[in-house]
Amino acid sequence: MPTPNGLLNASPPCLIELGPSRWLASLLAAIGVLGAGGLFLTHLTLGAAVALAPVVVAWGLWLARRELSRGTLRVFLCADGHVEVDGMTVVDASIDFQGPITRLGWAGSHRRTRIAAWPDVVGASQRRELRLWAIAHRANASTAAVAP
Repeated sequence: MPTPNGLLNASPPCLIELGPSRWLASLLAAIGVLGAGGLFLTHLTLGAAVALAPVVVAWGLWLARRELSRGTLRVFLCADGHVEVDGMTVVDASIDFQGPITRLGWAGSHRRTRIAAWPDVVGASQRRELRLWAIAHRANASTAAVAP
């Protein structure tokens, strides 16, 4: 079914700022605490569980702090289909949606980078913009965007 005025082909540019996620940091800290508690439910000796529990908590807190200290990425999705991350053009950009979590991936200068954008970072309106941009600029435009 054709779209009026080619709306899917003329998507506006989209700017998304991906900062650190407080939700993810909270979950990482909670996993560290729960993991330390879980050590006492295993077949470890009491001495080993007591010795490893602070290490597991510290690891969870370190991961949470690393997430909170991560800088903000500015992702600019251009109308012509190319993607810029912090002002640098990237290739092979991909957007995947897993419920409220949006995963962005791209090939940079040295390696492939992937980032998960949690709902506290990318709101519903921005996820909607990302979905529309992804539909308009999907890799294989000959396939249908929805089932017939």
